[in-house]
Amino acid sequence: IFKDVPDIDGDKLFNITTFTIRLGKLAVFNIARGVITACYLAMVLASVLLLGSVNILFLVGTHLVALAVMWWRSYQVDLEDKNAIASFYQFIWKLFFLEYLIFPAACLFRL
Repeated sequence: IFKDVPDIDGDKLFNITTFTIRLGKLAVFNIARGVITACYLAMVLASVLLLGSVNILFLVGTHLVALAVMWWRSYQVDLEDKNAIASFYQFIWKLFFLEYLIFPAACLFRL
């Protein structure tokens, strides 16, 4: 849903109904942050409760650091600046692809 935030003007122009148009930029931005936060916290919880055969400290630590950096970056986003929004959106994708490194590393670095 976050990808529609910078496109709100075009969506309005072409009568495309998106969550951003219905709810506003700030609401969608906060929903996206909330969903990402829930996913990271779920991974932390799953790491502790379900994934005993991996390096739990590494997995929990990296996810909490990534979550903290995501929140820190999110406070710097000006929702009126399309470049700032696009930069944050690209950062979210970097976090997504970082998962492809974190989980295998946690498996390799078992204690």
